[in-house]
Amino acid sequence: MENILEKLKKGNERFIKGVSINPNQSLDRCKETSKGQNPFAVVLTCSDSRTPPEIIFDAGIGDLFVIRLAGNVLTNEAIASIEYATAHLGVEQVIILGHTNCGAVKAAVETNMSQQGTNLSEYLKTLVDKIDPNLIIEGKDVDKSVVKSTDNLIATSASELKNILNKLIVNNSINVTGAKYNIETGEVVFLG
Repeated sequence: MENILEKLKKGNERFIKGVSINPNQSLDRCKETSKGQNPFAVVLTCSDSRTPPEIIFDAGIGDLFVIRLAGNVLTNEAIASIEYATAHLGVEQVIILGHTNCGAVKAAVETNMSQQGTNLSEYLKTLVDKIDPNLIIEGKDVDKSVVKSTDNLIATSASELKNILNKLIVNNSINVTGAKYNIETGEVVFLG
């Protein structure tokens, strides 16, 4: 069987080159997967409309188990969803997929820099609070802070998730990998 990361990388290469094969995107695939799912990877990514995993990895229906939350934050609900996919569906590859110019990370950076957190609704504050420990503030440079904070959030979430899954799933062989999607070029760079 082809290595899952290689499969994702090849799909992204096809997407970047404009030669996507759009696999498993037919009504027949809908009928096939109606009997059950067998995704080959879990992707925790941002809710940003510019980051559709099935498209950027040239995958189709039933191929990816996708969890989307603003800032690709690792909430209890996200962890439960990932646990379900790994423990009950047998998925062995998890990707924490952040992206360039993330609005959620930028909001956390700007809130931190301006100390204006009290102006946030309780819901946005919850999101910012999940991102806040991962911030790397570079003076007054918002853009540089967003880049470094995004990378740190991806790496920290991947590490934290791997530790959590090791405790939850006995004899697991789950691979957790961080990646960053460039919304301008379409390229996914796998980290570490």
